[in-house]
Amino acid sequence: MRIVLLTLLLWIAAPVYAFQVQPMVAELAPMGKQAQRNMRIVNIEDTPLTVEVSAKNLVINSQGEEQLTNNDSDFLILPMTAVIPPGQAQTIVVRYIGEPALVASKAYRIVIDQVALPNQTQSSVGMALSFRTLFNVAPENAKANLAITDIRSDEKAWQVNISNSGNKYIRLIKTKWILQQGEEQRIVQGPALSAALQTSFIPPNSARVIGFTPPPGFKAETTKVRIEPLSH
Repeated sequence: MRIVLLTLLLWIAAPVYAFQVQPMVAELAPMGKQAQRNMRIVNIEDTPLTVEVSAKNLVINSQGEEQLTNNDSDFLILPMTAVIPPGQAQTIVVRYIGEPALVASKAYRIVIDQVALPNQTQSSVGMALSFRTLFNVAPENAKANLAITDIRSDEKAWQVNISNSGNKYIRLIKTKWILQQGEEQRIVQGPALSAALQTSFIPPNSARVIGFTPPPGFKAETTKVRIEPLSH
């Protein structure tokens, strides 16, 4: 049985497959009503769907690679296993029950794995799916604080070194990039920014090198770049 991982690559929504999961991205508070979120899993196939739900710690290493480890203590997930009839939906309650006095945001993957029913063979299931959603737990009034420390250019893109000295994660697709080259200014945001970025997620108190495809005519050595949050 092949397994297909459908991970939100920190800004790209997963396509439609045998089942759908919402939300793919969520932010929780460390305590209170906002520490809980309901997930909805929809079986769009004509056969029953069995899923298992689990939580994993999400860490981004210095090379920008995801490292996931099992976390059995920070979340209450009900139910952890569900059989969903064809065309029906299942609500999964996800509640954060970890450390309430967080000093900085923490990132997790809530993983939904398709599993075979007892009377199904691996060949009949064919291709199992695994959705990896992004859940962030952030303390009240936490903020990201971004600074661009270096911009270099290679043949295909700029390599932008960005530090986040704040105590909250940032998803760069929720920002706008203001490029100034001489008298010419360009603002890149929304879908254009999503297409230009090679990755988007920067944890708190960390730095990452972000690949960025600039608009035509803009050169790394002559362009000043500012990153500002989008207005809500």
